[in-house]
Amino acid sequence: MDVNRAACCKRSKECHYQASRRGGPRKGAKYDNSKRNTDIDASRLPQAPTNSVGYSGKMDTRMSISASDRKPVTAPGSQADPLNVSGLVSPSSGIQNFVNLSGILSVTDGVCRCWNQLYPDEGQPNHETAAPGNPTALTMRAYENEADILNAYYAFIHPYLPLLPPPVVPQYEDCPVIVRMQEENFTSPSRTVVPYWPVSPLSLALSSILVLIPPAQDVYSASKTALRRAYSEIYASSALESVNREVELLGLTSGCTRRPFHPNAQLELEAIQALVTLSTYEYCQRGNISKMRLRTNQAVTTAMDMSLHDLGKETIEIPEAQRRAWWMTMYMAYFSSVLNVSPPIISVDDPRITTPYPEFLVPLEPWPLILKAQRALFSSTNMLKGFEAGSRVLPASLSEENFHELNMYLQSLMVESDHPLPMMDRHDAEASAVEGLWIIARILIHT
Repeated sequence: MDVNRAACCKRSKECHYQASRRGGPRKGAKYDNSKRNTDIDASRLPQAPTNSVGYSGKMDTRMSISASDRKPVTAPGSQADPLNVSGLVSPSSGIQNFVNLSGILSVTDGVCRCWNQLYPDEGQPNHETAAPGNPTALTMRAYENEADILNAYYAFIHPYLPLLPPPVVPQYEDCPVIVRMQEENFTSPSRTVVPYWPVSPLSLALSSILVLIPPAQDVYSASKTALRRAYSEIYASSALESVNREVELLGLTSGCTRRPFHPNAQLELEAIQALVTLSTYEYCQRGNISKMRLRTNQAVTTAMDMSLHDLGKETIEIPEAQRRAWWMTMYMAYFSSVLNVSPPIISVDDPRITTPYPEFLVPLEPWPLILKAQRALFSSTNMLKGFEAGSRVLPASLSEENFHELNMYLQSLMVESDHPLPMMDRHDAEASAVEGLWIIARILIHT
């Protein structure tokens, strides 16, 4: 006999069960106040637009879909609206222009870990890169010569965009010059503020990305971000002007007489490498997909004019710099094609391409996998192109056989990408690039 029934019998009363109508456990006033405060805080957060990618100050990528925009999924061809996946046709088809947004590339903590910066001690930055005593002063990084820019490229950019061959000198600690100025003194970007102005189109293009990286231990503010963006834009525009000048000089007998940016990279390659860098800048910083495609297509046509795609017929050994210049251009061409859901100027299986892949001299080379992953991602986005808003008829490419074939191919790529990478030195530029490309390939496969 349970306790409740025993109490009824003790009082000589008949026991009846009555269900509770209080609507769940009582949580009290403390719970209500806490929930109210949480709702108020959440209402103050900026909301990303529907089916678009928004960026916060710490580079978190989020998607926000309001309740009113959620529609039930219906079969294509039914009386209801067709399945609307136009916002999902490409990974970033709803990307916004970042020019007027704040805090996109601000990293206030964990700079060394996030950017793979070579500090002797991550917890104790050196005196050259320490934040100034005045936290309200505007700060940005600059470099004193081409060698320091090249060294910074290997520390920050090479692991994710290996444009250049391996370094010829050992890497050293990143040594930027921290430019400081008061907010009231900043009106417009000027070349006289920085200690050195790059001379090569590639070093200018790389500077447009490097200047966006906050100095170590920097305190975030919108004014500092605006300063770095202003100089990033002037670096990028100067790089594009330099590219156009050097492309014109390629056909002249005199050509360009300056020293190459990298000792093992031919001078004529720098225009192509700068265009690939500017394509990355237009997408990652400005969010301008049309200009990204414009820069990429210019890089492809310039590279093909120099016959970089057809070097396999040469009997001599092909320089690594030429291989990387061509295949990084193709990498960006496919990336742009995925974002625009439009085929590239030339596909990787075109018979005119005979240039072999670059080499990292590791057991598992990432180049074949990442290019196959890009082709698979383009095939899937192109297959879903028929699901645009207003389309009620399934295209022929969405047949069950094509779906099954693509699914089997993606599964084979998943198996191929699951091979463990050998142990490598994380502080080595080439090892970091191998790991970075392999991770990017896995991301593309699972996108």
